[in-house]
Amino acid sequence: MARGHNSAQRAALAERRAKVARRYIHGDLQAEIARAFEVSQQTISHDLRVIHDEWLKQSVQDRAEWVANELARIDEVERQAWIGWRKSQEDAQTLKARMQDGGHTTEKISKGQAGDVRFLGVVLNCITKRCELRHLGQALPGQDQDTPDRVVVYVPDNARDQAPAPSGNGAA
Repeated sequence: MARGHNSAQRAALAERRAKVARRYIHGDLQAEIARAFEVSQQTISHDLRVIHDEWLKQSVQDRAEWVANELARIDEVERQAWIGWRKSQEDAQTLKARMQDGGHTTEKISKGQAGDVRFLGVVLNCITKRCELRHLGQALPGQDQDTPDRVVVYVPDNARDQAPAPSGNGAA
């Protein structure tokens, strides 16, 4: 808003700009809007520049807020997936009951589990979505879009740190 305007003038200017924006959205030409408000076309042109700047600023803020909310949701889904993964690795326990000679015996059987890999799929999907929202999957300037980046995933065998074995395809 222009400097040196008192609050009443600023309010009137804001109100006019809101009406100018509505007419502009409905397809009125700058000259038509200027005649309706009894101001010059240059004034309407200036108002529309200010309006466009405000719309752009608002859209950036709205997108940033939306991205932040989506990232928080993704974080929660990933957190729950990791909880599910750890729980799926816990020993499965079953009770086996037997009746012998009028007596009742119960046996607890524990079976180790490797974990449900579907939870890791959810984690990977969360990471992918997070990267998409942060534009981390886009090619860098000068990078060939047709050549995929090479990604080496290293998973330690039985939690021991070992160097990954070289693959036979020449990739390092």
